[in-house]
Amino acid sequence: MKATPENVFFADLRDTLAVPIHAPSGKQDLLRQIYAGLKMPSEAGLNWDALDEVLHDLSWIREKDIVLLHSGFDALDGEDLEVYAEILSSAAGHWKGRRKHRLYLLLPEKMRALLPSAGA
Repeated sequence: MKATPENVFFADLRDTLAVPIHAPSGKQDLLRQIYAGLKMPSEAGLNWDALDEVLHDLSWIREKDIVLLHSGFDALDGEDLEVYAEILSSAAGHWKGRRKHRLYLLLPEKMRALLPSAGA
């Protein structure tokens, strides 16, 4: 992909929380990595509903920009990937245009194709 102003992300890294999510072995590992990276004050439930609530809240995070960096998602099955993609899409849409936080997703091609808005 050619870099253009429309597809390049510029951030003040002093105000950015980068959350690496690498090669989760399954749903539980994925959720633990996200919660650890987001510096959760207490562990939320290890289920999709809890993750959805967490990504729509983020009130404990000082940084404005939150970047979820995904890599190595071969171990997750299709259904979990689809649900996860829906949650990510919903959360990114929730934060779009807001002042308190902005949520950015860096996704492998395999995951981008699952985003509900990818076909629109």
